[in-house]
Amino acid sequence: MTSRALFVLDLTIVIGLAGLLLSIVAYGKSRIGSMEAAKGRMLPLFIVVALFCGSIVSSYPLKDYPALAIPYHTMNGTLRRVYDFWTDTFRQWENAEGQDVTIDMEDQLGYRLPYLSCVYIDENPEFWVNQAVKKYYGFNSIRGIYHQAGEGIQ
Repeated sequence: MTSRALFVLDLTIVIGLAGLLLSIVAYGKSRIGSMEAAKGRMLPLFIVVALFCGSIVSSYPLKDYPALAIPYHTMNGTLRRVYDFWTDTFRQWENAEGQDVTIDMEDQLGYRLPYLSCVYIDENPEFWVNQAVKKYYGFNSIRGIYHQAGEGIQ
């Protein structure tokens, strides 16, 4: 299918689900009575239906939505570990001028979090990010180390 056909299909689904949502709200209003009384009961339903509609239309997993993932990774300490890793790394880099630097990308989790823009150091020292970091810190070279094949960004 072409991109236009997929867009039309997605748009049709969204419009249909929006119509369904409006029908549910209208039904709820008729069952409850006044709209003021319905607000308290319909808001949670609206949020659940909106999240459901978004997860149907999108191929992006619901657990990876930033609004859900950021609080989870904050509470379980992942974001703190990413912050600490990069803070320590940048401090070490400040004292590594003129050296060949390697960084174990398996030790840092930030490159696996889709909502977090972390430094990505490639295995190839000629990668443009590696070259920019090399120039900024005055390294001879810099490269990332990945333990499993295919771990880097494609």
